[in-house]
Amino acid sequence: MNREEFMARLSALLTDIPEKEREDAIRYYNDYFDDAGPNHIEEAIESLGDPQKVAEQIRNETTDPIAVTKERKNEVSTQIEEAPKGFTPPPKPLPPKKEPLPSWAVVLITLAVVFLSPLILALALVAIAIVITVIATLIALAISVGAVFIVLAVAAFILLLGGGYMVLGTPAAGLVVIGASFVIIALCLLFLCLTVLLFGKAIPAFFKWLGALGKSCKEKKAARTAAKGGITE
Repeated sequence: MNREEFMARLSALLTDIPEKEREDAIRYYNDYFDDAGPNHIEEAIESLGDPQKVAEQIRNETTDPIAVTKERKNEVSTQIEEAPKGFTPPPKPLPPKKEPLPSWAVVLITLAVVFLSPLILALALVAIAIVITVIATLIALAISVGAVFIVLAVAAFILLLGGGYMVLGTPAAGLVVIGASFVIIALCLLFLCLTVLLFGKAIPAFFKWLGALGKSCKEKKAARTAAKGGITE
């Protein structure tokens, strides 16, 4: 890329900023190339980098972009003047590679996996059995409470009708039966609340906890896998 191509590209990328700032920026970079001289155009373009990056820096600067551009131009010009002809900056050193695990550690890990696998499998089966038992218990409890609610509702309805009929013949006995029906209605409401609590709160909360536990285990497994990959590199 030569000077004309660089400036044309930069000018096209700065069309979204105010015209005055665009013209000032183009003028400063033209001055910069003039100061660098025709013998250092390639070094100047290489030091500036891609026009897209230069345009983004000018566009994103909250302070005076022209002042910053001028300061950057002076810094790069100084670097070009101080660098000897044909100077190429040394490449960045590569990060040191991590040492792989020693053979004895690999053997120990393999033996641990072999001998502990049955124990881990047994513990996993026990955990699954406990989870299934808890789920079955909650569902059975909720169904039982719901069944009790239905039975109490039917009994309260029958007693209420019977008490109303008995009031016509024996008022005292009829009132007792009606009072008993109200007690059963109160119990019925209690079991209705328990049913709603189990089906609407307890069981969903348990499944939500299981989902969070599974997600946490998955994240820990991914972290261990990433750590092992970093060690073997």
